[in-house]
Amino acid sequence: MKKILLISLFFLLPIFAYCQDFDLIFQNLPDVGAYAKYKYKNTKEDGKTKEGEWTVSVTRKEMINGAECLLVEIYPFAFKTLTMKIGTLGIMLKKEANEQEKKNFILRAKKVMFAQEGKEPYEVEESVLQMLRDDSKDFKYEKTENEKERKIVEFKDKIKREVVVYNSDITFTEDDGEKQKLTGVKEMSAEIPFCLVREEYVIKKMGKNGEIKKTIRSLVELKDFSFTGAKSAFPEGKMKKKGFWGIIFS
Repeated sequence: MKKILLISLFFLLPIFAYCQDFDLIFQNLPDVGAYAKYKYKNTKEDGKTKEGEWTVSVTRKEMINGAECLLVEIYPFAFKTLTMKIGTLGIMLKKEANEQEKKNFILRAKKVMFAQEGKEPYEVEESVLQMLRDDSKDFKYEKTENEKERKIVEFKDKIKREVVVYNSDITFTEDDGEKQKLTGVKEMSAEIPFCLVREEYVIKKMGKNGEIKKTIRSLVELKDFSFTGAKSAFPEGKMKKKGFWGIIFS
């Protein structure tokens, strides 16, 4: 039961269904108030597709144990325990991260919170967050990339910005030895919140012996952004906290 929670609640399945390089987004945190909205499309081998939109934002800052932290919110976020839950995921991240934290954002997280639609928001207890940290230490993230080209692109606000295109290869290795290998292209601009403009990957899910179990094509494209106006789903001050079983049965 714990393994189901640790994987589906937070670390792999929900977040990487939206964007294959979330660590990169978290490395480029903008100022409070900024947000970026993306549309995504995942295509399976049989041609079936799943499409949707998601928004990532920075809504406030807080000092925790002497470190400046930023609240990053992702909506919509869905995870399944006994039932499917849809709402806003909040992650309080250290603004400055060390090298290990840059490769694994859960190690950088100081708080995790969730605002399920129609229910009172809550913060995950430190004991659960520590389980997430411990579990994620066996998760390996390797990335190689090289610059392909630079171009000037006119964005929705009619402003032209420089965009850098990279060839990118990413490998996620889970603690059971299974892997996800991603090969593709991403486009980045330092002049927009979170920097990601577009990414397109072929994802191969592989077993312990290297056999390919599944192939998916993933496309993420920037739809809208702003440096101001992001609103939080979470109240200021203390919130109700939930432990492992409270999250399972909520």
